[in-house]
Amino acid sequence: MEEKLQRGALVQTVAGRDARGIFILLKVEKGFAYLVDGDKRPLQKPKRKNLKHIRHLQMSDLSIDEQARDLESENSKIRKEIRRFEKTEVEGV
Repeated sequence: MEEKLQRGALVQTVAGRDARGIFILLKVEKGFAYLVDGDKRPLQKPKRKNLKHIRHLQMSDLSIDEQARDLESENSKIRKEIRRFEKTEVEGV
């Protein structure tokens, strides 16, 4: 599973308090994924999640710059990308 998970992928959590939440993958390290949503989990404080507890949805066109001077702008882009995905999912159902 780890090989198809790349930085910028849209993923859904399948276990835990945040189950069914949509996040963007920041990085994969030692069997854990670090996820951000731009709101409760901004770039400054990513969610650490076991790889077994996430499901790959699709790749995003978003490029994330953790070293950006304006992290709020980066978090805003993340929120917009997640909302865009959720909107297309609702329309597709």
